[in-house]
Amino acid sequence: MKIKLNKHDLYRLIENFWFAPNDALLRSVEVSIWKNIKFKKPVMEIGVGDGIMDKFLFKNKIIDVGIDIDAKGIINAKNNSLYKKVVFMSAANMNIHNSRFNTIIANSTFEHIKYDLKAISEVSRVLKKNGKFIFCVPTDRFAGLLSQNSKDESEILSYNKRVSQFHYRSLREWTKILKTNGLKIVDYKYYFPENVFKMWYKLHKLVVLKPYKRELWSYLKDSPLRKFIPETVVIKLLKILLLPYYYSIVSDDGVWIFIISQKT
Repeated sequence: MKIKLNKHDLYRLIENFWFAPNDALLRSVEVSIWKNIKFKKPVMEIGVGDGIMDKFLFKNKIIDVGIDIDAKGIINAKNNSLYKKVVFMSAANMNIHNSRFNTIIANSTFEHIKYDLKAISEVSRVLKKNGKFIFCVPTDRFAGLLSQNSKDESEILSYNKRVSQFHYRSLREWTKILKTNGLKIVDYKYYFPENVFKMWYKLHKLVVLKPYKRELWSYLKDSPLRKFIPETVVIKLLKILLLPYYYSIVSDDGVWIFIISQKT
């Protein structure tokens, strides 16, 4: 899998999500990966959320069906021209005919699905023969670094609870799980090595601080305090700070993995 990094992928996300630079850093490489992946129609996405980040991840692409269990999120997603149709539906129990899609995608979604093994079974069921299931997830390596960089167990539990993450599976586990469901891995790439993780985690802990009733990123995004923030200066500094991390983000030592699998 060849990945062409382009600093403008990072810059665009910083300009739009400067109040959550941790997200901008992580998603920037995913933008760089997805834009070089071709989708064979029809396409389904699992975990559309509110569709805001998808506008960057899947720019110039069309998704036939997007599903999620975030009722509020999909209201906004339905206004996104990226999707032909958005449906409130669980990935673990899809009301969809067998062999419906040629491509199924999920960007950092399956770690949030409690019954992810059932969801994989459903993916296989609704995927056509030779169809592709393309997804990315944090691995067991992520769990290891999270533990090493957290002060205690309560911090780890607090993080996982806040982001609703249930699983950190290794490549070996995914290979076995996919094979059990008639899918084989045809390509993969690790990204997000330790140095990038450490910067990302520092930024995460900063923006989730609660100076009052809300997390800091929320105040920066849409409170009256925003008018006192020199956005252009912050954006410029973030670009300088994060660019070296972006260019080192693809690594065999990464804790996140992008997987392309195919139904056999």
